[in-house]
Amino acid sequence: MSETERVRGVLRIVNITEEEAKLKCMEQDIERYGDDISWIDTLCDESESYCCIDGVGVCAIEKINRTDNLYGCTLKMNDNIIEFDAIYYNGGAHWTEVVEDAITKKRGSI
Repeated sequence: MSETERVRGVLRIVNITEEEAKLKCMEQDIERYGDDISWIDTLCDESESYCCIDGVGVCAIEKINRTDNLYGCTLKMNDNIIEFDAIYYNGGAHWTEVVEDAITKKRGSI
C-alpha cells in the first residue's frame, strides 16, 4: 500500500569505478542481472549503501532515517555532501527522485 514517506538523510558524493562497484557488489553478495547492466547501476539499485542521483552521480548513503517534515524537500549542498529532509508519496516516487528534483530546482535558482 502506498503512503506518505518522510525521510532525512546525508549523502556523500563519491567517485567510483566500475571495478570498485563490482567489488562492493561482491562484498554484499549482490548479483548483476545481465551483462548490459553496469556494476555501478547494480550497486545503486540493489544496495542500501549507495544511490545514483541524476546530475550528481554516485552517492554513499551516510545516514537515512525518518523525519517529521511536513512539506517538500529541504536541501543543503556543500563540497561533496548533500543533506536532505523530504516528504513524498511512495506510490509515485522514491526519495532519490525527490532529492534529484530539489537539486534541479536549487541549481536553477543559482
